[in-house]
Amino acid sequence: MKKSKIYTRTGDEGETSLVSGTRAPKSDARIMLYGEVDELNSRIGVLVASLRTETQFALQTVFLEEVQSGLFDLGSNLACEAVKRTEWKLPQVSLALVQGLESSIDQMDGVLDPLKNFVLPGGHETAAVAHLCRTSCRAVERLMVSYQ
Repeated sequence: MKKSKIYTRTGDEGETSLVSGTRAPKSDARIMLYGEVDELNSRIGVLVASLRTETQFALQTVFLEEVQSGLFDLGSNLACEAVKRTEWKLPQVSLALVQGLESSIDQMDGVLDPLKNFVLPGGHETAAVAHLCRTSCRAVERLMVSYQ
């Protein structure tokens, strides 16, 4: 597999290429959305790196890596026109993945005491990174709703 360049200079005029090669303005809602998905994935990567130092978070690390994989699939689909996704054989975010993630969330939530007030971001560095992931995820959600 040939290594791609980190820069192409093809976006210097304010446009970028979709998976299919179609050019789109960098300010396009689609580009903004998959950029936010990429940023969320990167933030989760920082969280995963932090959690790996604590053996009791092995299951949460696996969960977050599944989320990251799904986010890569979502990003690749956003970077391609809907009518060309089959042609490009892009991996899809499956209902089974969503249901599995929801089940994992329910399991983790089931061992927590009920919240009595809002949790302020901060405290432990790993918790603060988790809050960044949460707020980044909410930004993706807002953009996704407005994109559809």
